[in-house]
Amino acid sequence: ILAQALFLQFVAQIAMAPASNSRFVWYFGWGLLSGTINSVATKVIFQLVVAGEDGEVSAFNKPWFLTGLMFVAMFLALGVWVGEEKLPGPPLWKRSIFWTTGPCSMCDLIGSGLQTCGLFYVPVSVYQMLKGMIIPMSAIVSVLFLKKRIAGYQVVGLVICTASLG
Repeated sequence: ILAQALFLQFVAQIAMAPASNSRFVWYFGWGLLSGTINSVATKVIFQLVVAGEDGEVSAFNKPWFLTGLMFVAMFLALGVWVGEEKLPGPPLWKRSIFWTTGPCSMCDLIGSGLQTCGLFYVPVSVYQMLKGMIIPMSAIVSVLFLKKRIAGYQVVGLVICTASLG
């Protein structure tokens, strides 16, 4: 989970400063690997059974705890990101950034928690495919409700993403 949060930090650095192609491929691969490990490890954790203090055997079925742990890890990565002095741009700590990212973060927290709850009932492969559908569904919602146009290169990306889900 912490590796995934650190990946998000690296992506932010790439977006702010141009990087070489090999560096981008390394970061992309790291994100893909850590996301996969996170999903598989979460499913394995949900299949663990242990005897409690009273001797009763029960499964570890606490999806909101794991979701909260992921967000704590991302918050710690934010501290590392803020602490770096080589990031260009305006100061990060403005009041407006909390008001613009706060509601989105809360929606992400709720969505991630519900996704983790869904992992109880489906295999990891189905879970990963459903997570991959976020990209095409976001594009559809942007076109239908926000009236945004999708550029040609974005259509190509959407086709590749959708084809990889099948």
